[in-house]
Amino acid sequence: MPLLNKREYEKKMPWRDATIFIIVCEGSHKEPESFSFFHLLTKSIKVIAVPSSEGRSSPTHLIPNAHQAIEKHNSDDGDFELWFVIDVDRWKGQIHELQQEALQKGWNVAISNPCFEVWLNDHFASPMPPAENDESCKSWKAHVHQQHGGFDHTKHQTYLARAIENARAKFSENGYIPDIGKTQVFRLGKRIFKLTEEELKKYYNKVY
Repeated sequence: MPLLNKREYEKKMPWRDATIFIIVCEGSHKEPESFSFFHLLTKSIKVIAVPSSEGRSSPTHLIPNAHQAIEKHNSDDGDFELWFVIDVDRWKGQIHELQQEALQKGWNVAISNPCFEVWLNDHFASPMPPAENDESCKSWKAHVHQQHGGFDHTKHQTYLARAIENARAKFSENGYIPDIGKTQVFRLGKRIFKLTEEELKKYYNKVY
């Protein structure tokens, strides 16, 4: 399902009943760039990607970021969904606290093991894990860059449907922690795809 030539899309003004996704990210660049692609892609969606700041990327540091984002955007029209997008990587010991906070507040948590590159890798056809040391985030980062020429944040999100299918097909978890090489981000992807499917079709020469 090859991409058409990269097309410029026009950001649309949201309707008053647009669904608003506040996505609190562990990363400061990569994750926010990925999700910002979908902001106002259609009138029915707004995506507020909240990066980590000042190197404070642990799960417990992300909770204040969530509260600040809600306070800032709670006057926007529409229904809110709040998601944390985090990695297992270094923070496994703090994930339980974040899960408990999210459960109490009705928030969502999407974890990748060991890192976000697992989700990026799922956007490609027949994604494979690194040949060696697939528990290492460094290995996954190098794998996505070297095997696929790098993830292009201006176009590869149009493969969202394929990423969801790839991630869901191989998914397994232990409790609320995905197994190594697995990611829960497809659950957030499904929510976004439901609202952007018609627009994403314009990027392909074949309909989903």
